[in-house]
Amino acid sequence: MTKFLNNASRFILISSLLAVALLSKSSSLAEEASPISIKVEPSIICDRCTLLNALSDEPAFNKNFETERKELLAPLSKTEQLKSDLQQLTGRGVALAYFMNGSAAKMELFRTDLSKWQEESSKECSEPAYKNDLDYFVKHQKVILEYLDALKEFGFDKWWQNKCLPKLKPSIDATEQSLNSKLNTDSIAFVNQFISCSAAPLKAKELPRVFVGYFNKPYSFNLSGRQACFSSELSPEETPSILLHEWIHSFNPSPRVIELHKSIAGHDPFYAAAWKRIYEDGKEGEEEEFVVAAEKYTSVCTGASTFTTALRGLKNSYGGLPLAAILFDRLYANYPDGLPANFNYNVFLEDALKENVFKASLQTEFSKFIAPVSGKLGLVLGSSHDSFTVSKVFPGTAAAEVGLAEGDLLESVNGTSCKTLTLAAVIDLISGAPGFSFDLGVVRKGEFKKVHVTLK
Repeated sequence: MTKFLNNASRFILISSLLAVALLSKSSSLAEEASPISIKVEPSIICDRCTLLNALSDEPAFNKNFETERKELLAPLSKTEQLKSDLQQLTGRGVALAYFMNGSAAKMELFRTDLSKWQEESSKECSEPAYKNDLDYFVKHQKVILEYLDALKEFGFDKWWQNKCLPKLKPSIDATEQSLNSKLNTDSIAFVNQFISCSAAPLKAKELPRVFVGYFNKPYSFNLSGRQACFSSELSPEETPSILLHEWIHSFNPSPRVIELHKSIAGHDPFYAAAWKRIYEDGKEGEEEEFVVAAEKYTSVCTGASTFTTALRGLKNSYGGLPLAAILFDRLYANYPDGLPANFNYNVFLEDALKENVFKASLQTEFSKFIAPVSGKLGLVLGSSHDSFTVSKVFPGTAAAEVGLAEGDLLESVNGTSCKTLTLAAVIDLISGAPGFSFDLGVVRKGEFKKVHVTLK
């Protein structure tokens, strides 16, 4: 096994060389790989479930649904019983959609044969993180059916067809185009190498369904059978990596890997805090970081995302994914040209967790890993068609110091026009270590100006 890198500058150099090699490889992969056909659909079943979140009083769920809440809250809570139902079920919309699996037949089975529904759901949705949700839905079948009957009485299906479906179509079309342009048979081959030690292979000719939902903002989530439901707010360029993530989720860590994983949180305070963020507060299954490491490696190797985008994701998701980052680094160091034919992900993980993770500070290694993208700019950038707008600037940051303000339009980075770039590509260009500098061309109230920014 390659030893962990021992200083940030060496890491940045090696990472850059690996990025060049992998991008070169991904270019050839894109040329050689066969296309696949991924169909993206709307799902009224998912939206019947995730509507529960939009109707809740929690801002994270109901943001941007003011109009829908005004139309739906009154008729769906017109009795004390229905009010009580909504209060009980609030925030459980995504989990309910997960078990209903985008299927009208599965929803009907829940009504007519609860035992069989529970049996099928236990097999299809075996992640430990969802066991409590499954038990809850079985226990509260009556409450859920009362909610679903209230939807039917209101005429929700017709309302959804008229109000939601037209707004979903642009997201569906853009997501489908992005998935089919970025993923191919090589993507599936990489996925199968990661999951083959613990799950059946993914078949290119029988791909799982992909949905785009209206009410699951801000979340995208996996359904059983490797299906996925994307938020309509999600940038289409993000969806290829997310779908890879959901496909790789069928990987199951071995008992030894689980034991080693828990031991890290037991002896490393830095990782204990990360564990709480990811697995307790975030309610993810304990395979999450293993899946993320495999997803990032696959995404970059197949050209679904850039090396810098992968680094940013590992740095920012859940406040940082330290173990996933180190495993991602280990995959790169050992397999810069792709995985060997006899690759076993559980064996790889056992070796990685035993060899070095216990001998070094995860905090130190994680800091080295994210050094290339650790500089802070201090703004939030949003996209609309071919333009990018500054939606927020944080006081005291590099962006604030050079006078950037909310509403500024970003025209160029170092003279390169942003009009032909994706949001991820723009963010890649302005990501770097502290001290990294670049020129931004911005337009404010019709006037163009150039600002020089240095990341802190």
